[in-house]
Amino acid sequence: MKQIKNPKDPAPQNVVPNIINEGYGLGIVINYLNSLANYSHTGGTMGFLTKMNFIKDKNISYIYLTNAKNSKTFKSINKIVEKYISEKYL
Repeated sequence: MKQIKNPKDPAPQNVVPNIINEGYGLGIVINYLNSLANYSHTGGTMGFLTKMNFIKDKNISYIYLTNAKNSKTFKSINKIVEKYISEKYL
């Protein structure tokens, strides 16, 4: 059988995530926007931060991705997005 591609390792062999100091986990957080449950999960690695959201009662999902590892900036973006979603859709 002919092999078409050789997969590439995304990180050097000597890079091991420091899960004790940086945090690692799987879970869903529930907070409320305009009294509606907002299910969310955040994550990040090597200069990227992300957040996924789902508001079941309105069937709304949204996600945003940033190419920064600054939590202050990420929190500011989160406030702007949640305000926009609250005003426009809830």
